[in-house]
Amino acid sequence: MRFVLGILLLLVLAAKAEEQVLWKLDETNAKVNGRKEWYMGKEPPVVEPVEGGGFVLKTQAAHQLTLHPGAWLVFELADAKMVEQNKYTAWSLHCHKEKYGYIVGGVHNMPLGLYTIKMTDLEKPITGGVIFYNYNLHLTFKYVKMVTEPENSLCAIVPEGKKILEVGDKITIVLKLKEPCEDVSCKLFQDRYPFSLNGTDAVDLKAVDDDCKVWQADITIKSYQSKRPVGMRGIRIKASVLGGKLDMPIYGVIPAAFKKQ
Repeated sequence: MRFVLGILLLLVLAAKAEEQVLWKLDETNAKVNGRKEWYMGKEPPVVEPVEGGGFVLKTQAAHQLTLHPGAWLVFELADAKMVEQNKYTAWSLHCHKEKYGYIVGGVHNMPLGLYTIKMTDLEKPITGGVIFYNYNLHLTFKYVKMVTEPENSLCAIVPEGKKILEVGDKITIVLKLKEPCEDVSCKLFQDRYPFSLNGTDAVDLKAVDDDCKVWQADITIKSYQSKRPVGMRGIRIKASVLGGKLDMPIYGVIPAAFKKQ
């Protein structure tokens, strides 16, 4: 009961909070010149501003950034074009400072939309090179930013201190919207493959407020199936809003790994 009440209180407080931008990458700082801007090894990366807003990464690239505990990494992936057909294709974001590791990405899978990744497992700020790995792709971002509370967000709440989930654990998936909607479709993925949790990849989100802006599903893990081991943040959540104003899919991650079965 305390767990449920605590989650509901967090939802109410989050709904009232306003977005504060801690840093932002967009067309205004798509520069390649030293380690305070975009860089990558000996060869400079190819980062170009996009007319109308945003930037395109045509190579791998890194940028010195600070990840803040409890804040959100938010970005809109607007386009992803393969350079050469039938070649290995992948993208991902990593921060190797203090072994934080993989954040989000995909292999042969470039779903476009709004990504909201909450830094729930950080105890202190991390400042270091966030690497945008990019194989055989031109990736167009409208922006990449770190904010205190996004206008729209999707995340999973796991038991405090739990880094590896197993049967019997309880998680809560939460979608928070700026504008109300009539219904939500929600699915779980491991890279490009559906991830079966309790026999299904679908998540039954229900509105928990009168305005239909906050949607939630409480899940007790009874079983799960995957094609390969699930590492930290290895499960992506996708929600599509029906009868609302968010006109693109929104993505989050489960901030934990799953115990190998």
